[in-house]
Parts: sequence; structure tokens; C-alpha cells
Amino acid sequence: MTTQPQQHAPERDDAVLVACAGDESTGGLFRLSLRDGRAQREATIAALACVVRHPFLPLAYTVTGPGTGALQTWAVGDGLRLLSARPTEGTEPCHLAVHPSGTALVVVNYGSGSLLTVALDEHGMPTDPAALTALEGSGPDTDRQDAAHPHQAVFVGDGHVLLVPDLGADLLRAFALDPVDASLTAIGASPLPPGTGPRHLALPAEGVVAVTGELAETLCVGALDTATGAVTAWRTIPSTTRTPTSRNYPGDLVAVPGTATVHVANRGADTLARFDLSGAEPRLLEERDAGVAWPQHLAVAGDALLVAGRESSRVARLPLPSRGAPAAPTALIELPRPVWLAP
Repeated sequence: MTTQPQQHAPERDDAVLVACAGDESTGGLFRLSLRDGRAQREATIAALACVVRHPFLPLAYTVTGPGTGALQTWAVGDGLRLLSARPTEGTEPCHLAVHPSGTALVVVNYGSGSLLTVALDEHGMPTDPAALTALEGSGPDTDRQDAAHPHQAVFVGDGHVLLVPDLGADLLRAFALDPVDASLTAIGASPLPPGTGPRHLALPAEGVVAVTGELAETLCVGALDTATGAVTAWRTIPSTTRTPTSRNYPGDLVAVPGTATVHVANRGADTLARFDLSGAEPRLLEERDAGVAWPQHLAVAGDALLVAGRESSRVARLPLPSRGAPAAPTALIELPRPVWLAP
């Protein structure tokens, strides 16, 4: 059993941690200063897929793949120091989420279709034993939906519900996680239209969930029961109005705080599409060039939208005046294949 850590506001500067994919010579964790736009490598590590911060301790967690996965814990101070590493007990980990209480985390193993839940002690360190939940399911796309392939984990509110979009099974799965022993219980699964391929989600307003359909090239918006994680009345809209030279893959999306809008990253079309979700149907407000190639991840940091461009090896910073449409990029920071941003 873990002891509830004492919560306090994290002491952070304006830096953003950036996970960059690559091998031992090019991949690693960088610290990006939003004050002066400078990026510094803090740790060299290959095949990074995601980085997240502890909600109130000076720690960060990463996962690496693409084969057998590993979970790393880092101390965040003047630099980054590796504290521990352990297997994710699955393949191709792509995401992880820390419970708002800081007492548990969940690792998403995309390749093997499983979720690893780990209790954290009062110092934020992973404990034993960890629990593995195997998922089952499939979809009509035989290349991408041969089995369950969860792609993200997002806690609702205080963490009483965990939502997991399953790209392989066309489901938005809901779980209850015990923040003390990190046990995971399935409490439901909401189907999306066949062939959607749900990848990432955002919660732009109370009772609203938005999900990108990577395979159908859509944005799906539904009514969310925040108590149970059940979703009804899905509405869909194309994620892009552009016709890319090859197939488009909508991926990450981010809700802008204080608004009923989301920004969707279109990989292939290489655009950012902004949607208004306040009405009965989702409405495209604008679509603009992302400023980078293959926008892999988005993050709101202060009054700016950050875009990690994996294939252009750049992070774009776009101001968000009055939380509305982003302005043209004010900075393009060179970083090797950035794939995840943690403000």
C-alpha cells in the first residue's frame, strides 16, 4: 500500500520537457526554455515515445519502445537524473498518465494491446507489484485493427474515471483505477463508428469528449457521462479540408482552456484545424499550416500553442491571442524528431 504524498504546487520555470525519438546518438530528453527559445539536451536515451510530469513532485516519467517497452523515472532539477527503469510488460508503449493524486500511473502498450498500472510511493517512485490488463477486440481495417491497440490514457476530473481510446477495436474504454493499490477495473466501453481508429482524446467542456479518428480521418464528438465514462450521441466531422499528397492521419488534439474549442493535428496534410464544439454539431472554424512537418503532439503552455513536428525536427510556438485562433509561429526551435511535449 502506498502512502498518500503531501501535495504542493510544483516549482517550475518556463521550461518544457521535450521527448525526441531517435537512437542513442540522436534521441533524448531536452529542456526547452519558452523565455529565450533555447533547447538543451538533458539526457540521452533512444526510442522515446512520451514524457509526462508528476502532478506535484519534481519528477518526470518516460516510456521507450518500439519493441519491448521500458518505463523510466527521472528527477527534474537543474538537470535530469535517471532514478529507475523497469519493463512495461508489453510492446510499443506510446503513452502514460499519472493519477491526479500522484499515487499511481498507467502505461499504454499499443503493440501488445495492454495497460500496465503501477502504484507510486510517497516519493513518486514506482513500486511492486505492477498489474497488467490485456485488452481484446478488433476492427474492419485488417492492417491496423487486427487486435486491440490502445493509444492513450486520460483521467477525468479527479481521476475517478480513466478513458482509453482503442484504435484497434473502435472503442473508447472506461476504467476505474484505485489510486491506493493501482488496481484497474473495466467499467464500460463506448463504440465508435467502425473503422474510426480512435487515437487521442480531449475534454473541452463538462460532459463533452472529442476523439480523433486516425483511420477514418475524422473528429468524433460525444456526450460524456463523467461519472461512468459512457459516451452517447457521437457526431463526426472530417478532420481536414485539405487533400494531402498521401493519406492524412489526424492524431493529437488539445482543448484550449476557457473555450469550447479544440485544435487537431493533421499528419500528412500537416495542418492545425480548430473546431468549435459549443453547438449541436462540431464546426470547423479554421485550418492553417502547422508550421512543421508531421505534427505529432500539441500542448498549450501559457498563452502559446506548441507543436512538435517530428519529420521537420522542429517545435513551433504559436501565440494564442485571447485564447482564440493561433497567430503565425513566433519561433521554430530545432530539435531532433520531437514527439512529445511536457510543459
